[in-house]
Amino acid sequence: NIPKPRYILPISDNKAYVSSQYSQNVYVINPQTHKVLDTVELPHMNPEGMCLFNNTAVICTWDTVCNVIYKVDIGTDKVVHVLGLAGYAPQEALLDNEGMLWVLSGNKPQHRVSTLTRLNPSSGDMLASYRFPDNADAIKPVFNNTRDTLYFIEANFDGGTANNGVYRMGIHESTLPATPFVAGKAFQYFWGLGIEPSTGYVYIGDPKGFTQKGSVYIYRQDGTQIKSFDVGMGPGHFYFER
Repeated sequence: NIPKPRYILPISDNKAYVSSQYSQNVYVINPQTHKVLDTVELPHMNPEGMCLFNNTAVICTWDTVCNVIYKVDIGTDKVVHVLGLAGYAPQEALLDNEGMLWVLSGNKPQHRVSTLTRLNPSSGDMLASYRFPDNADAIKPVFNNTRDTLYFIEANFDGGTANNGVYRMGIHESTLPATPFVAGKAFQYFWGLGIEPSTGYVYIGDPKGFTQKGSVYIYRQDGTQIKSFDVGMGPGHFYFER
């Protein structure tokens, strides 16, 4: 019984965190018994993306007044550190192959520019930051299988082709990529992104405006399309069974 659940972070066989939109709470659940064990109350609203780092959970709160992320001790379920960011409204967090943390922030409708921050999750030191153009709306970051290349979507919801498609960049690049890996066409934007573990193929979800069934496109790492197939409404995430 969790209001507006958003993301789930497995901690162990008997414990997981579930973030909840329009609240300040992350719920601690037992996935075996389906019971809520506890709540982690955060200072900001809209807990969203989470990831594990050592014995802590890194939690983003997609709040337009927030420019920090929280590290929660997974043993005590208490906030133990607060790490500063280059942008506001953090929504996703993930680790690269050097153990550094990447956080995507932004909320274009609320005039918070999309920003990527790379930081050391142990010290909190900012290593790099990338500010997107004002008209870019960046979402759904994922790493390739070696976690040295970051993929993300820029979605143009107004029907244009600028800042629209799937982009990728190495973890040591000094600037954001100017050219998309897969460009979105006019009146098309993407909503889901995943990397298949065994092949490295890139899966892209096209929601087709959420007015009909969506499609999935599969690409090789060299940018050539392998196939496509139709799916249900609004393909937004991919899970690959190893």
